[in-house]
Amino acid sequence: MRSIHLLLIAVFLFLFASRLVQDGMFIDGLTYAAIANNMAHDMGSFWMPKFSDTMNTVSFAQPPLMYGLQSLFFRMFGEGYGTERFYCFIVAALTAFLIARIWQSFFEDKKIKEWWPVVVLLWMLNNDAYLNYTSNMIECTMT
Repeated sequence: MRSIHLLLIAVFLFLFASRLVQDGMFIDGLTYAAIANNMAHDMGSFWMPKFSDTMNTVSFAQPPLMYGLQSLFFRMFGEGYGTERFYCFIVAALTAFLIARIWQSFFEDKKIKEWWPVVVLLWMLNNDAYLNYTSNMIECTMT
């Protein structure tokens, strides 16, 4: 069973971490990071997130949870490209952990419970998860 854990960690690092160190992100992810960074600098608030002075002065397009959580990361780790990438990494790792825990709590049969690595692997190999979790998309936090 230990080798399965190592395989999952290796696939996770290969798919997610390798993309997280590259430059580039969806424009939505850049917008979300800018709003969270503004919130970290006390521009706007949790209930009135602010994008800029000229465009979307108050951004009600999405629920504010991600902005608030990511602004905490900006406050703790400072501004920079690596901060939102670290946030994406933490959200992806937590999602994989929760998928495994939900699978294990859903089934009572011990043999079926042991299949959680397959479920997590299928989630990691999903193209939407691969692209969204590495591009700072708000759907990942909502998951």
